[in-house]
Amino acid sequence: MRILLVSSGYPPEKLGGAEFYVKHLAEALVERHDVHVFTSVIPAGRTDVRNGVVLHGSTSPHPLDGLFISRSYSNRRIAVEFLNTLKEVEPDVVHFHNIWGFRNGFLPELANSEGYKTLITLHDYWFICPTNVLMFKKVELCSGPESVKCSVCWNHIVSWLVSRKYGIPSALVRGFISSFNRPSHFRRRLAHLINVLASVDFLIAPSKFLRAFFVSHGVPEEKVIHIPNGYPHTSFEGFRKEKDTDSIVFGFVGVPSYQKGTHVAIKAVRAIRGDFEFRIYGGGGDPAYLEELKKLSQGDRRIKFMGRFYRVAEPYSKIDVLVFPSLSYENCPLVLAESALSGTPVLASNIGAIPEFVVDGRDGFLFEPGNWRQLAGLMERFVEEPFLVTELVPKWKPKDMKDHVRDVETLYS
Repeated sequence: MRILLVSSGYPPEKLGGAEFYVKHLAEALVERHDVHVFTSVIPAGRTDVRNGVVLHGSTSPHPLDGLFISRSYSNRRIAVEFLNTLKEVEPDVVHFHNIWGFRNGFLPELANSEGYKTLITLHDYWFICPTNVLMFKKVELCSGPESVKCSVCWNHIVSWLVSRKYGIPSALVRGFISSFNRPSHFRRRLAHLINVLASVDFLIAPSKFLRAFFVSHGVPEEKVIHIPNGYPHTSFEGFRKEKDTDSIVFGFVGVPSYQKGTHVAIKAVRAIRGDFEFRIYGGGGDPAYLEELKKLSQGDRRIKFMGRFYRVAEPYSKIDVLVFPSLSYENCPLVLAESALSGTPVLASNIGAIPEFVVDGRDGFLFEPGNWRQLAGLMERFVEEPFLVTELVPKWKPKDMKDHVRDVETLYS
């Protein structure tokens, strides 16, 4: 079978949970199929073969496409390049993933209209929320789309980004772009993209939470299939703990960000005494936010910024407990699969799909999102009762990618 995966990002140029999933899926599928990926990490007209997977490039969107809502999902150049790739590859099935980086939400509908079988794996909320995280101004949980609220949110975020990059006062930017990003434009976007979702053959929701959300916003229930993401178990083959201290070590793994609640964990650490460490593994992200975290950590030697890491299992070999204090509606977090495969208990926010993967009192503990005092109390329990580290080893495991692929293949045929 010839399969075309569509993902604007692909490792190593673009690193993220969805991008790693697409890479893992492609490399598992290529053992039995002819696999191609349409992506923006290489230039248009170029191809690149990686581990047997053929990548087809595309043109990067114009910067203005990120300012105006009507241009953020209707990039015409990408549509032409995508059609050319369809004709060149002639796939039996087209499987879409994160496509917001293309600035074109109509690609699935386009493939369907050309007679190709189409699927979408829903990794986030982009088809319904233009900022894809479902957080008002990226700091407050949002229950769903409302045109006026969406307009205010979008214009706030865009004006802030432009102001920070070019030094233009955000109020001036917001005044200019508001006339181009009106509530009616957001209503139109939502209607268009819900129609796109309804046009495909199947949608895969990696969590029950995400499935329920999309169905509640008008996506046909019978088309949305719940299949949790798989993970290559080989990444943790021969894994063992190799700690370099006798103290309890808590760890945050991933890009530090407000949405991931890294500051919540630091506040919790500062609230308790004891002989332990809190390590932050991961680089990148917003430099201003990272600077805030360092100021918040000042004077506490127990808090260590470990920076980037290059082996996925590395952080887990050095920590006793994963801290995942997310403030957003998580779907199928990669770090929870990794913690399970490494036998690392979790302290996680009780939000989104997290409770589907972390059972409170079995795989670790859950706490109220943003409640650093509650998190501090749970961390203190591990410091005072270290036996919990072995008692609360996660009891679930993600499917190995080879087995997960068979579940996906049933929708391809």
